[in-house]
Amino acid sequence: MEETRKKVHDQPRRCRLNRRYVFMKRTVDIVISLTGLVLFSPLLAATAAAVKLYDGGNVLYSQVRLTQGGRRFRIYKFRSMRMDSEKDGVARLAEKNDDRITPIGKIIRDRHIDELPQLFNILKGDMSVVGPRPERPEIMELYIQELPEFEQRLQVKAGLTGYAQIYGTYYSTPREKLQMDMKYLENASLSEDFRLLLATARILLFGEKTDTSGKKHSVVEKSRHRAWEDVQHEGIRAKYKST
Repeated sequence: MEETRKKVHDQPRRCRLNRRYVFMKRTVDIVISLTGLVLFSPLLAATAAAVKLYDGGNVLYSQVRLTQGGRRFRIYKFRSMRMDSEKDGVARLAEKNDDRITPIGKIIRDRHIDELPQLFNILKGDMSVVGPRPERPEIMELYIQELPEFEQRLQVKAGLTGYAQIYGTYYSTPREKLQMDMKYLENASLSEDFRLLLATARILLFGEKTDTSGKKHSVVEKSRHRAWEDVQHEGIRAKYKST
């Protein structure tokens, strides 16, 4: 098993992006981040006020995350959890029905509004509008221990939105994130980026709803299901599976 994992890890599938695409992608990042900060300024202000008024704690929180090439940077998000959510200093992923999430936090997480301060990270150049979700170094290290090929996601800049962010959830497994992000890397283009941006707009506009049984449904649930089927049908799941 270890030999198989090592072989996959030593010979990663490289993502080759031409210079024109990289230049155009960065140009689009700057335009979208500046435009977004202007257009969403009322929403940013209202969210900041709601977070502050709820418990008087910090509006924003920052963490060290990883971007292209494993470079570390500090990401900014609206705080959606209690101030003492990691008082022992141990990194923990959010879970379903996590009692650390505040009522305001639940709303902004469901609508992904908590991610909007990352527009500043995009403008700075740490992130791109579209790309793999940025992971914490501690969490990445744990993932790589069981799934070495997970490191392949660092071939491009981390993104505010992306295949895994749209068609997955906060609770997607590392293997599912990898499978979906590798699909994006293999099809990276401006047209794919704009398609994912449109899908993101649908989530922001329509969000999720909960039925009487407590099960969440989304207006993009069908497209998420189709996307996951595409990943499986294209053989990416088998290609990147550790055995």
